[in-house]
Amino acid sequence: MYGKHYSSLQPSGQRMFCLRHIGVLARTISLVLIIKPAVMLALFDSRWTDSYFRNSSITLGDMAFLSASFTSAFHIFELIFDEQLKPLLLAHHLGAIVLVQAFLPTAASLPATRVIELNRTIAMANICLCWATLDAPLVIASYVIWILQRTWVRSDTGLRKLYSSGFYFTAFSTFFEVSAVIYFGARHWSQFSALQALTISCMQVLFTSAKTKVCNHLWMGYTSPLKKSS
Repeated sequence: MYGKHYSSLQPSGQRMFCLRHIGVLARTISLVLIIKPAVMLALFDSRWTDSYFRNSSITLGDMAFLSASFTSAFHIFELIFDEQLKPLLLAHHLGAIVLVQAFLPTAASLPATRVIELNRTIAMANICLCWATLDAPLVIASYVIWILQRTWVRSDTGLRKLYSSGFYFTAFSTFFEVSAVIYFGARHWSQFSALQALTISCMQVLFTSAKTKVCNHLWMGYTSPLKKSS
């Protein structure tokens, strides 16, 4: 499919090339699985225990957890095989893994009779759902840009358009994510414990910092050809 573009890469570059394709596939699957739970829970006031399909025993919560598991599995895979992973993205991946592996199983095993804890858990789950849904398109886009700039998009004009499109998409996605988390956080703030409020704040700062770094990388990629030509 890529011909000489792939064969001309060094072994480490070919490994990263494969890793990015796996990332696009994994995050696309996770996005497809979580879209319906996100829309139904955020816009239609559905419950996590509502059926994903009509009269099905599979719930919205089941599919959201499966989507989060796909994301967590890929983060672990990337931590092992991505030699170019920066410290900030490393912290981002570890934070996401902790949320999936520590919080969600706890939420699933929480007795429904403990109303206060249950309400807190549902409110926290809504924030996690927001993170998981809005992070996937940005990651997919960043991987696609990485692939395109090493294959079919080689001219300065093409690279400028690619980087500028990526920058504006990333900036908008980051702004939208922060706005959504602030909205849902304010909506449920009275239900959060002090630890949950601190966790949400710290994780949002971490996630936003990682996305800001991606924005900066894309902006530098956009301005570099301009500097060279001036």
